[in-house]
Amino acid sequence: MSSSISLAKGLEFDTVIVPDAQTEIYPATLLVRRCLYTAISRIMHKVTVVGQETITELLAPLAAQIQEV
Repeated sequence: MSSSISLAKGLEFDTVIVPDAQTEIYPATLLVRRCLYTAISRIMHKVTVVGQETITELLAPLAAQIQEV
C-alpha cells in the first residue's frame, strides 16, 4: 500500500519507506519535523530511508542506526 504522510496519521505499517530524505526536500522546520515524525512513527517492523547527498539533519539522532549503501 502506498500512502502520503498526511494520510498515514493514525495508521500502522509493517514497512515504511521515506523517499528523498535529503535536506532540500526535508529542511529543518517544525512542519517537516512533524511530518517525518508521523512517517517514522507509523512503522511496526522496518523503516527504509532513501536519499541522495546529505540526509536531512532531522534524522541526525538516528544516524548511528542508518546504514549507507
